[in-house]
Formats: sequence, structure tokens, C-alpha cells
Amino acid sequence: MTPFEMPWGNYLLKDLVEAPPPTAIDYWPQTPGWYLLALLLLFSLFRLGYRRYQGYQNNAYRREALRFIRSLPRDTANTRYQIYQQLPALLRATAISGYGRNPVANLTSKRWELWLDENCRQSDFRGNCPNYLHALAYGPEHSLNPHQLTKLLQEVQLWIQFHPGALDD
Repeated sequence: MTPFEMPWGNYLLKDLVEAPPPTAIDYWPQTPGWYLLALLLLFSLFRLGYRRYQGYQNNAYRREALRFIRSLPRDTANTRYQIYQQLPALLRATAISGYGRNPVANLTSKRWELWLDENCRQSDFRGNCPNYLHALAYGPEHSLNPHQLTKLLQEVQLWIQFHPGALDD
């Protein structure tokens, strides 16, 4: 292939000088408003992370109670009854940790079950296991049969897991 012979192309373009390419566009914000918006976004993310951490710390009592319940043997028929007699005290301690002492301390028997049901939609102590907590705490040993004990264990676990603690805010 042979090079182009002179003169080639348009004679008006012969002395044309090509313009230099533009400088690269800087993607870093140029105005103070963007810095303010970035600072506000960073502050919001930090605050959100801190509140989540606080929520995690506030729910330590819940995790500890659930860990205890999960460690209990599921075979309620062949297990020592005294292990399950700790459930009413565990439930009350959990409620006090989540709501404070004042709303919980004076509740007993039916009022206690009513309060538990009002503060957690997922559990139903009055419908599924009425007076089981009272019988377990104050009744004679083996006042609940294994089926009743299993139902009560499920309700206690549901309440601890899903109650919206007033101190969580």
C-alpha cells in the first residue's frame, strides 16, 4: 500500500491544528452543599449504627432467657420437675428487665397472665395454659402433666422472644 500523495484531501484543512482534549472531569464535589450533605449522611449512618448497637445491648436479657429455655430438655416426661419450676421466675425477671419493676412487681395470678397476653400478641397464656404458671410456681410437685408443661414452655418462649419491651426505645 502506498502513502497518500500530496496534496491530499481538502486544502483548507491543511494548516488546521487539532485542539487539545479537555481535562478529566473531577467527580469530587465542588460546592460546600455537597460536603454538608455528605456529613449529614455520615452522621445519620453513625446514629443508626449506634441505635442498633443499643438495641442489641438492651436485648441481652432476652437472649440470655432464650438461651436458658433452649438448654432445657424437651422430654418433659422424663426430666426433673424442679428444672421447669424456674420458668415463672425466669418469665417475671424477663418482664422486669423489659418493662421495669413498677408495672410488673404487683401482678399475680390472673392479672399476671392478662398482662402477659396484653404485652405480646404471639402468646396466649389465658387461652393455651390458664393458671399453669401459678400451679408451676406454687402448686405441689408434678401439678402439671408433661403435655401441660410442654405447652407452657412454648408460651414462655414465645413471650420472651416476641414481647416488645418498653425499655427498648
